Amino acid sequence: MKPLPFIMQYVRRYKYRYIAGILTLFAVDAASVFIPKLTGIITDGLTARSITWSSIRTCLLGIFLIGLLLAVGRFLWRYFLFGTARIIERELRNEMFSHLETMDVEYYNSHKTGDLMTRFTSDLNAVRMALGPAVICIFDSVVMTLLVVCQMMYYVNIKLTLLALIPMVIICLGYMHYGKVLDDRTSGQCFQSCRLCTGKLLRDPCDQGLCSQAGRNPFFFQKEPGYHG
Repeated sequence: MKPLPFIMQYVRRYKYRYIAGILTLFAVDAASVFIPKLTGIITDGLTARSITWSSIRTCLLGIFLIGLLLAVGRFLWRYFLFGTARIIERELRNEMFSHLETMDVEYYNSHKTGDLMTRFTSDLNAVRMALGPAVICIFDSVVMTLLVVCQMMYYVNIKLTLLALIPMVIICLGYMHYGKVLDDRTSGQCFQSCRLCTGKLLRDPCDQGLCSQAGRNPFFFQKEPGYHG
């Protein structure tokens, strides 16, 4: 089975927790855009000397209530999204361990102990990050951007908002290009060096110096351009 369909079966198992977390995240994003609006009402009113103390107290009360809503909402979406990612990580680790208990001695003779250990540590940690923080980054960034853009178009000016979006488009395109280049050069090598070091440390403690260098320098195991070994 391919990795994505395999992981999605766990996501579907906890789909209601993910739906609750995403809806709570949407509510938090929608509520947070009203705080600058209330702050602007107070600031504009004090500048123009056209606001009363009763209106100021009403705005401050609104900011306080929105703050409470944000605090509760952020706890809830962390509970649903981060908590579900932790649950899936725990289930995967237990299932992997149960599977290893059924393997014979020949399997452990042909597979390095360090490679097996990284399956339970860095690999599962990557899965948890993909099912938790990555989901939040995708939905939060998209929803928050749309809410802010719509608010700017409604309250400020449509043409000015479109002009302000031009640098954002350039930044996104640059991030997509250079981010992929940096990820190809660093992430894979860091991951391979960590896995190699884990196996070395479990087999030969004398290699700790080599592995510590690889942990500090992601290009430690990169071959020189003229090297063909």
